[in-house]
Amino acid sequence: MQLILSIIDLNIDSDEIHTILQSHTEGSSLRGISRITQRAYGTVVSVVRADERQKAQIVHNARVQKIETDEVSADVPAGLPWAVVVIC
Repeated sequence: MQLILSIIDLNIDSDEIHTILQSHTEGSSLRGISRITQRAYGTVVSVVRADERQKAQIVHNARVQKIETDEVSADVPAGLPWAVVVIC
């Protein structure tokens, strides 16, 4: 399992990430998961949120790839790290 935790500076192995995500999927509370894994509540929340962001990005990318366009252009407006303008 490769969970992207680029924003999070955690010293956590893949088995613990799997345990956290599996417990969350099974309906355990975040505080309960924190107790089970002996990790801070904030760490558990960060892992779960990172997983949700990654899944949302995959769905978003799939939807964007299905858009039919005549032309695509990219620009970098002030204040934004990147932006893509799609002209249909």
